[in-house]
Amino acid sequence: MKASELVVKAFYLSNIVSRELETVSGSQISDGIDLLNELLDDKAASGNMIPYFSHVNFDAVVNQEKYFIPSLMEMSCLAFKDGTIRYEMRELGRIEYFGNTRATNISSFPKVYTFERALGGSNIYIYFYPDRDYEFEITGKFFLSNVSACDDLDSSLEGFYISYLRYALAESICDFYNVEFPIYKKQALNKKEKNLFKVDPPDMTIEKVSSLNSRENILNYAEINFNSGLRP
Repeated sequence: MKASELVVKAFYLSNIVSRELETVSGSQISDGIDLLNELLDDKAASGNMIPYFSHVNFDAVVNQEKYFIPSLMEMSCLAFKDGTIRYEMRELGRIEYFGNTRATNISSFPKVYTFERALGGSNIYIYFYPDRDYEFEITGKFFLSNVSACDDLDSSLEGFYISYLRYALAESICDFYNVEFPIYKKQALNKKEKNLFKVDPPDMTIEKVSSLNSRENILNYAEINFNSGLRP
């Protein structure tokens, strides 16, 4: 389905245009594409409405802490490879990462990270600063790309998500024309939104950390004495 076809169907669903008596004009399709792209941009505010996870790799730069990843909106985990072995990294909160006392001139085996949303994507911060050009792998969610009228939605979105966008766009069209979106169609939209949470539910795995084990605290000077930042 092309994006313009989705817009036409959304106009009919909104009752702004009568399927039997009218056709969707060129200016209405143009407005609909703009509203559709606004809708896709709104999804970037919360990863809950985007059910797709992606795995993206990037190479570390020696001694570099900060990496900008375009279109990244939500991270589930970060790992890196050293040869044929993959190593996990532990995520820290912003305060714990930036507020903790530590050496700032150490390059070694990376251990922890944090990330922040930035304009057009996200910044990832890594510590220790990489001592080699490791290959990192991100598991997370990325922005949905904006579309033009001729773009084929089937190549990047599944049918259930296109159906959801049709209802969501119809609601946006009603708001644009100051027309009330029918209640029964709003209920159908709410049902589709709830179903999105079932497509790829959040990972609720709990990692237990002992309060008696100080090894989980962020890297200190004593830890630097271990080869490559690893312990036996």
